[in-house]
Amino acid sequence: MVIKIILSVVLFIHGMAHIGGILAPFKADKAGFKNAPWLFSDKVLLSSGIGMFWGVLWFIACAGFIASAFGFYFDKSWVAVVVAISAVYSLIAMVPWWKAVPPGAKVGMVFDVIVIVFLLVSGRIL
Repeated sequence: MVIKIILSVVLFIHGMAHIGGILAPFKADKAGFKNAPWLFSDKVLLSSGIGMFWGVLWFIACAGFIASAFGFYFDKSWVAVVVAISAVYSLIAMVPWWKAVPPGAKVGMVFDVIVIVFLLVSGRIL
């Protein structure tokens, strides 16, 4: 039971950490993010329309991890798939903005990769 609570809290916190990525393109104070260009063009900044659209991907990852935290705690069968999708969206949201994300987000990327590898190796997805 303690492990279930700890893992649920970790998933919830990871989901909440995505809020910075949702808000950063829209705020003057970027909360650790930089208004740096993305990997595909030096002319596209985090505060651009594309950067703002990318916030949608951060939102999907945020919502998915938060839902997964509750689903994991309540033993829902769909948790592994939602966690995997959330981790993939999280990576897709961050990789193109590598120059803009704060160091904590890069640590979060490691968490995403660990989650995906664990789910693949354990056979819980695919």
